[in-house]
Parts: sequence; C-alpha cells; structure tokens
Amino acid sequence: MSDLRVFGEGNGKLPKRPGNVSVLRDGKDDRYATVKWNKSQNADGYIVQFGYRKDFLNQTIRVKDKDKTSLDIHILIPGQKYYYRVDAYNENGVVEGRNIVAD
Repeated sequence: MSDLRVFGEGNGKLPKRPGNVSVLRDGKDDRYATVKWNKSQNADGYIVQFGYRKDFLNQTIRVKDKDKTSLDIHILIPGQKYYYRVDAYNENGVVEGRNIVAD
C-alpha cells in the first residue's frame, strides 16, 4: 500500500455560514451569473449549489480557495430561473448556507 485516505469529521470548529449571498444574472446574456458571498471564518473553501427548484439544487461547483468570495457561472439555460445556496467547508465538515437565493 502506498497511500491511505481516511474520511470523516475532525475535532475542530466547523466554519461559519457564509453570509450575504447574492446573485446577479448577466443582463445581456443570461447564461451567465455571478454569485457573491461574505468570507466565512474557519472555511477552507465553499460549495456553490444551484438548480431549477428550491428543493432540488442538483448542480454543484466547489470553490477551493478560502479567500474567494464570488463565482462566475457560465452554464445556465436562458430564460430559466435558478436557485442558489453557498455552503462552507473545512476539515471538520460542511455547514449549509441558511438562505436559498433566486436570480
């Protein structure tokens, strides 16, 4: 055996929930949107989830930079309304965002 990975939750503090999540859909080309949020204390990165229904956020993009507070999305269907949530993660687990924002 050359490598061993163990998955689970650490014993430290979970990150804080990202705050002030907002979405701005591009007015000229609505295939594009920018999702913004406030930096989360103790986060190693973020998980941006989105989808057609508020109760089914089936698309996920992981942001692996703890200092990044926005994400440009370029894969949306024109004319389709989307819902978004930003979660924070670190080695101790994932904290789901509290609010789901619509564009």
